Amino acid sequence: MIQRTRSHILEQESRFEFRKVLPATWVCRDKHDDYGIDCEVEIFTESGQATGLVFWVQLKATDSIDPSVTKKLYFERDKIGQFVSYDIPVVIVRYISDSKALYFRWAKGLAIPRTESKSIPVFFSDSCQWSDESPADISCYLQAQNWVKQGKVSLPIPTFIDRALDFEPMAIPYSNVNIVKTCLRNLGRHINIRREPREALLFIRISGNKIFMSLADIQCAEMKVTFDKVVGEHIPELKKHILVLFCSLMFDLGRKEIANDLIMKENLLSVVFKSKKYLISILPELLESQHFGEVLQSLEEYIRKDPGGSTDLQFALALLLTERRNEIGQDKIAAIGKFYENELTFHVGRGDNMAIALSHYNLAQHFKAQGETESAIIHYLKARKHGKFYNSAHYFFSDFAGLMFSIGKFRFAATFYSKAINLGSQDPVMVALHADALMYAGCYQEARDCFDKYLLANPDAVDNEEWQLKYTLLATHLEHGYPSVQSRKPAEAESIAGQGADDNALALDFLCRLAWYGRGIESSKAGNFEKAFAELVFAAVLYRDDPYVWAVSFVTGLDAKADNSILTFLIRVAYEYTEQDFILEVGKILEKVQPESIDAVLELIDLTIKDVKRKQIKVRVFSEDGAFEEIQF
Repeated sequence: MIQRTRSHILEQESRFEFRKVLPATWVCRDKHDDYGIDCEVEIFTESGQATGLVFWVQLKATDSIDPSVTKKLYFERDKIGQFVSYDIPVVIVRYISDSKALYFRWAKGLAIPRTESKSIPVFFSDSCQWSDESPADISCYLQAQNWVKQGKVSLPIPTFIDRALDFEPMAIPYSNVNIVKTCLRNLGRHINIRREPREALLFIRISGNKIFMSLADIQCAEMKVTFDKVVGEHIPELKKHILVLFCSLMFDLGRKEIANDLIMKENLLSVVFKSKKYLISILPELLESQHFGEVLQSLEEYIRKDPGGSTDLQFALALLLTERRNEIGQDKIAAIGKFYENELTFHVGRGDNMAIALSHYNLAQHFKAQGETESAIIHYLKARKHGKFYNSAHYFFSDFAGLMFSIGKFRFAATFYSKAINLGSQDPVMVALHADALMYAGCYQEARDCFDKYLLANPDAVDNEEWQLKYTLLATHLEHGYPSVQSRKPAEAESIAGQGADDNALALDFLCRLAWYGRGIESSKAGNFEKAFAELVFAAVLYRDDPYVWAVSFVTGLDAKADNSILTFLIRVAYEYTEQDFILEVGKILEKVQPESIDAVLELIDLTIKDVKRKQIKVRVFSEDGAFEEIQF
């Protein structure tokens, strides 16, 4: 005769008792096929209206009456990680058969210790016991998570402060909680302390030596505090540290306006300055705020106080100001230039060669972005003179190569890109940039081979379309007998192109865009759409910022029934450089020649394009010997 085991009976009992305490309008469904999830609960109002709120349940039942067993569970670290990773919140429910009591904790609210241990303890304090108020608490918690996910966080933020639940409660002095409440008591404009957790969005939990802060367990942060050494005179400083922790949550949530405002109004920069890595990580947000002038002035004062220890900050600041100049605004460019010049003057007075070198480098980047090439070159060379470490710095040569490329010195650009690669640059796109410089230097075969090398080594890299397109164009035309090397004469070629002498123009300069465009139009008129497509794409790649040439080449590709992969590359590169203007030009052309196909083609383009990515910025944090690590935004 088959007997049911006690564990099976206990499991069924826990499911039954859990269902009993749920409101009658809530729907609880068993989930037998989901490892670790016992049931799913969907919340309905008393009138039966759906709320859209759903949570999953992991039930853990016990026959024990020993509190060390009933109020403490161990889970594998991976299992908790699995629960936390789900989009649907998971609640862990502890059922005690002897008393029929239920306790519950949210998986996302667990403080996972940063240790190598494979198991994680989960505590259930008396405040975790299921009561008549628990359904309302659950509904409020889930709704709060939805608000945070949607960014619906406004000031003042309702806040609940209490002991952390992940420790034995009595091991945490309540005086620690009072210290934090004292710190935050006069911040009614930003933080509104509530007595009930169901009324809160921001939760601050205190342990023996840490403060845990979370926005409904969606965005989380923590900091260490030696509470037993905190006395009255330390409260103002501790308050600032807690507010910086709060600002980090706001930055993570994307509410930088709240964080920036709080940092400036509460004078938190003095605390932020104590962690240069954190300061560098939030520099973009600080510099884009309405407090730009104040931030710049405070940074200058900070650098004056610690010139030797802030070279990495100076470099990061300069790079961000240069790279984000368009977002910062033209009205602030003069202030940026003045800031750099003041830094250089200050370090020259101190005689600090490394700081002088970095200041020259910063000015070089600044002038490069402004298009003041001569000044940029002067400061690059002075940076190298004062900072001998630049002789072996791959980024110096790649940055200088970019400057050379921008002014048409393509052979120099190719040489410096090659130098950067040989010095150990780990950026794979450096090979593609080297190939690009070789192409414009007239080394077409070598450029094709270099593009090929890059694409073979990085087949799955994002944003490869431009390199794919250039490789295909070079390979196709080299196969048709065009020169592998050429001493380009662009001015002479441009002067005769478009006058029936396009072949002669290409003999002078294989990259004569006007000649390729003219040939493409002639081939199209002759009905040779395949040939016209190859020629017009080359013209589009060379014109690059002209949406009309991209549009003409694309429509010609449709007529030529070109390979889908090439059309995909074309669409994405065209959109990267000209965005919506490319699509508008395609629509205008089709309206004249194929009006019946406009909707289908525009939808095809929309499905093919990718979002234009904001340029990533790499900030180098230096040590005294010139070595560095990179922080990427």
